[in-house]
Amino acid sequence: MAGTGLGFAFSIDFWPLLVIAILGTLNPSSGDASVFLPLEHAALSHVAGDKDRTRIFARYSLVGAIAAAVGSLAAALPASVAGITGISPRASLQVNFVLYAALGPRVPYDVLLLAYFRNVRPPEEQRGVGQET
Repeated sequence: MAGTGLGFAFSIDFWPLLVIAILGTLNPSSGDASVFLPLEHAALSHVAGDKDRTRIFARYSLVGAIAAAVGSLAAALPASVAGITGISPRASLQVNFVLYAALGPRVPYDVLLLAYFRNVRPPEEQRGVGQET
């Protein structure tokens, strides 16, 4: 994420930008196209009990939709900042990508993975092996 943001901020030629766009972490759609989506769905289905599964998936989808909407609204920030401050639209967009890059290393991925998998247990461990559901 940090590399993608810095690459977009400081590259001006088409071909490097194309390579960064293909290999980078930016997602041009409101959906999640990463390899983590199926893993998250599988983990949610194992963590949630049968009665709570629909509620958990609904909350997961709602939070994702709100985050996508906020991200879509944020796409207008560079133009707004350029209009208010008088800096060029290109400089405003570059600052936007530098801020995006700064968000990348804020939380180490090892910490996220530990927190993520600490809560993921097979259903047998949730109910206790041999217990009736």
